[in-house]
Amino acid sequence: NTLESLREAIRLSSTNGLAFARLARRVLEEDSKGNPRGLGEADFFSRRAVEFAPDHAEVAEIRKQVTERVAASVKN
Repeated sequence: NTLESLREAIRLSSTNGLAFARLARRVLEEDSKGNPRGLGEADFFSRRAVEFAPDHAEVAEIRKQVTERVAASVKN
């Protein structure tokens, strides 16, 4: 579940919804100063995750976390 291993998982299986969701979570956990585009990336990855695994509970939970963080950033 490192950034590198999750990116590799997506390269090897470009429709792996769970890998996209977990990558979104890892990017979201990064320090925003280290990756100023991280929130946008997490949003993209989590949307892709839902496309490929719409009924997966972990995917739904990660998408919810990302959506909440995006909404909070818009308010600020």
